[in-house]
Amino acid sequence: MTRAKGTPPGRPRTPAAVLALHGSQHLKNRANEPRFAMGSAEPPAWLELSTAAAEFWRRYAPGMIDRGLLQDVDHPAFGELAEAWALAQQCRRILDSDGVLSEGHRGPQRHPAMLGYTGAVNAFGMLASRFGFSPTDRARLAGIVPKDDEYDDLLSR
Repeated sequence: MTRAKGTPPGRPRTPAAVLALHGSQHLKNRANEPRFAMGSAEPPAWLELSTAAAEFWRRYAPGMIDRGLLQDVDHPAFGELAEAWALAQQCRRILDSDGVLSEGHRGPQRHPAMLGYTGAVNAFGMLASRFGFSPTDRARLAGIVPKDDEYDDLLSR
């Protein structure tokens, strides 16, 4: 089925992992969806992440893996998310010490680190939404958070 020219695309498909965690009946229609190995709690060396980005990875990747939302194919995007966060933090430290304005040849002007900070925050926001980091996406994923149940241990035997 094709869309009429100029019409916006439809709603993005819900990942199979999210459907499975919801217990959705629509999962049976996704039998041919590609499956990849789960991601790693440690960032892969080939990503060459900065120290701050690697710390971000170690903090947030385990929760994403537990929910089936970080697979090895997602490593580059999750690495860029971590680097965007690290860059925003680095620019923020510069702005905290130097101030938002700097002296230019025509008087006060925006500090050059402001451009880096704005770009990093925008990139983080875009990538974070893909992994459920924004409030809207958390609400969309709220149904997949595992619940602690006193009977979980009994039922898993």
